[in-house]
Amino acid sequence: MNTILINEPLHAPPERAFRRKVNVASPERALSALGGGALLLYGLGRRWPGRLALVALGGALVARGATGRCHVYGLLGVDTARREAARPLFAHDAAQPAALASGARGAIRVQRSVTIGRPREEVYHFLRDLSNLPRFMEKLKEVHELGAGRYRFFLAGALGRLVEREVALVEDIANSRIAWRETARDRGACAGEVTLAKSPFGRGTEVKVVLEVDPPSGLLGRVVTALRGGGPRAALRGDLRRLRQLLETGETATAAPVAARAADARQGEAG
Repeated sequence: MNTILINEPLHAPPERAFRRKVNVASPERALSALGGGALLLYGLGRRWPGRLALVALGGALVARGATGRCHVYGLLGVDTARREAARPLFAHDAAQPAALASGARGAIRVQRSVTIGRPREEVYHFLRDLSNLPRFMEKLKEVHELGAGRYRFFLAGALGRLVEREVALVEDIANSRIAWRETARDRGACAGEVTLAKSPFGRGTEVKVVLEVDPPSGLLGRVVTALRGGGPRAALRGDLRRLRQLLETGETATAAPVAARAADARQGEAG
């Protein structure tokens, strides 16, 4: 049964699927192809040593325009093609402006999946109880239920401060899909969805997570985050790894249990 819990427009959720490899919009592709071709011809017509750099740059721009794929955009999580061809995700978004239905401009979108060796019903019930999220999500410290499908999240912020975010469930399909988004539309807001499916050959459950985050610091923040190797991609990868450990073994591998066991061993040797 498909249950819509919130009918008012909120921060835009990600698309239902993350299919396209093309991440450059049509106008950018045309400009890249034209500019790259010009640089390529200019470099080929010169004899000075720097012409090789111009030829390489021109060739890369021509390839960017021809394929619609940009590796730099992929690193930063930018997808101008998605915004160009965006469509509403939920029926109640259909009447909203395109900018709302397609997600925030400049948002980072990440997708990760993991196979968990547990039945799909068990995984769904665990994730549907949002109070379980802090058990495997490193940045999420507390979840308070507000009622009417809304929750208040307390996340670890800079300098040890807690950041409050109000989240609303927008779709809940038993044993199949959970979608949510923040009620705020300011920079830093995010949306996400979790889809569950039986893994091939019946070996547990495939969990796919799509997140869309609108970074408060814009393009500069995405560049800094990518250079540091962190951000939503790394966080989601770690969270899913801990989720699998928690559901399959009943605990997550952290440094704390290891340190505790080492201390117990030292005490035993001392005794």
